[in-house]
Amino acid sequence: MPSIKEEESLYSREFWMFIGSLVLFLGGLIIIGKTSIPVFNKIFGTKIAQPEDVLFSYNQLQIFIAIVVGLLTAIGQYLKYKHTPKQYLYQKLLTPTFISIVVACVFFVGIKINYRDHGTGFLVAIYIAIFGAVYSVLANLGYIFLVLRGKIKTAGPSVAHIGFGLVLLGVLISSAKKNIISHNTTGINLFEKSKTEDPAENITLFKSIPIDMGKYMVTYQNDTMNDRDHQRVFVINMQDKQTKKSFNLYPYLLKNNRQMEGYGATPNSKHFWNKDVYAYVSAYSQSDASTDTATFRPVELKVGDTVFYSKGLIILNKVDVNQPNTAVPKIDSGSLLMSLDLTVVSKEGSRYLSTPSVLIKNDNAQVIPDTVTAQSLIVKFNRVLNDKNGKLEIGIKESNTLNNPITLKVIEFPFITILWIGVIVMVIGFWMSVYQRVKKLTVRSASNA
Repeated sequence: MPSIKEEESLYSREFWMFIGSLVLFLGGLIIIGKTSIPVFNKIFGTKIAQPEDVLFSYNQLQIFIAIVVGLLTAIGQYLKYKHTPKQYLYQKLLTPTFISIVVACVFFVGIKINYRDHGTGFLVAIYIAIFGAVYSVLANLGYIFLVLRGKIKTAGPSVAHIGFGLVLLGVLISSAKKNIISHNTTGINLFEKSKTEDPAENITLFKSIPIDMGKYMVTYQNDTMNDRDHQRVFVINMQDKQTKKSFNLYPYLLKNNRQMEGYGATPNSKHFWNKDVYAYVSAYSQSDASTDTATFRPVELKVGDTVFYSKGLIILNKVDVNQPNTAVPKIDSGSLLMSLDLTVVSKEGSRYLSTPSVLIKNDNAQVIPDTVTAQSLIVKFNRVLNDKNGKLEIGIKESNTLNNPITLKVIEFPFITILWIGVIVMVIGFWMSVYQRVKKLTVRSASNA
């Protein structure tokens, strides 16, 4: 049996390849362990409690794995098999290291990463990991030009390492700079604040009603239930207020099987050249029309009067005669249309126009109610009262079955293009290496023949 006469050199490529593989393996185990606690509890009958913040519980370890892997990817190509002379290693790495420090400092000043959700220590670790990613890209570029003398055909491993460094850089920057844009401006919450979700970061939407969300106008257009796949798919329209360009997102809720209640949220995203817009439905309130027991409450008022309902107030501005509206766009001759111009003001200050009407035709009166969906409110014009004050009577109905509101969480991930470029470069490097390997084997086979 062959035996190793001396310990493996600390400056050998195979030693650090083993360390890198071991670190990646341990990183995978950490993710599996942290995210599979419910499965372990189910299989082994244990009662292990999940961490309060599952994401951070493994990110606080993965960030150090990212640092190690980034640095190893940077220097790995410069190491030789069996042993690398220290002087050679230091000489070759000096220039890439210096350039990487300068570029990283400029990068930090320009990008300004202020991710302080988990303290200063974690922020410092993010900065070090980003330096490791930058170092990985520049050191492998340096290897191509300083060691390989620009011979791209044999630079497959370095190209793949550059791609991996870009992937690491894209993940770190887009995650650290992510921006939650779904701040709740409606004041309506469908759930209480928890350790994982904050209603202030989830905007409440009502079907077909555009809601202002920062630089976007967002509209919950529709939803459909796929009974075969147990999916409720939502159509969310996002319109940029500045450019007027719009796009749709299709997040869905997956109904839990095996007699389990509730839904599991599945996100959807829109890719742009400089960012990803990522959204998921965090809460969904499904009402049943058969359980609606609300009735119309009669209220008397005249022009200029104000009446209250549970979520705000209603102001009668004027009474229009034969003025077409959305309910009656065209008035036939011999018909009389009386419409009320009402302003509905919510507790949060939002204003809505309501125009309940009465259409009189052929001595028949047709009452046409108007619905303010966002306030779960129906208003109808009952009659004109025969008194000297010019009062009239309206009916007010507050129903919880008008709409099934949802709450949506939307996150922007900037600089995500770096990640996608990294994936492409890494794949190119991989196939370059495969090609060179196959070519060498072909030449060797031909020479042996």
